[in-house]
Amino acid sequence: MKSFIITLSIILVTALLGCKNGDNSQTNNSNEIMPFVHIETTTHNFGKILQGEEVAYTFIIKNIGNDDLILRNVKSSCGCTTSKVTTEPIKPGHTGSVELVFDSTGRKGKQTKSVTVWTNAKPMSYNLKITAEIVLPNN
Repeated sequence: MKSFIITLSIILVTALLGCKNGDNSQTNNSNEIMPFVHIETTTHNFGKILQGEEVAYTFIIKNIGNDDLILRNVKSSCGCTTSKVTTEPIKPGHTGSVELVFDSTGRKGKQTKSVTVWTNAKPMSYNLKITAEIVLPNN
């Protein structure tokens, strides 16, 4: 009986570990009707910018599912970072965008800012990150 329980435990652990998918992209392998998100890159580095400069980067979000994708809300980690978001539903196979605008006024050194994008997909939230090295202008 003891060897049966150990064998069963090994089989269960192996099955559970085999189900883990190491790929971070989403795929809709079922007949479930829902949007799925693909973001090519979730980080952007502006490199060195002058203090007081305003820079922007647009993240492209593709709906690889089979239902409309809705970008519901975007929450920034700081008031220095604002966003412009696609407001219309994103049809399957189409893309939308989240543009992040960073204002470096009053900042110096390495800065990392993030935003959370809330959607109607699973998972419901995605983190986007921008970084920059703020340098003081020559006087």
